[in-house]
Amino acid sequence: MLLQVEDAFKDEVADVLFISHFDKDHISSIPDLKQSATKIKVIVLPLLNNQQRNLLLNFYSKFLV
Repeated sequence: MLLQVEDAFKDEVADVLFISHFDKDHISSIPDLKQSATKIKVIVLPLLNNQQRNLLLNFYSKFLV
């Protein structure tokens, strides 16, 4: 049985969230994780230029704030 993100991190603190790249299969569960976990302490992103970083921050800030 595959454990769902919302069940795996229910009311827990996630120490680190590693995002290797931004393909849908790697990021689609981030909103579920944010809803389930009480806190994400550190988010590690791949190396981005300023334009890429600003674009992603604007888009994902509603999920991470």
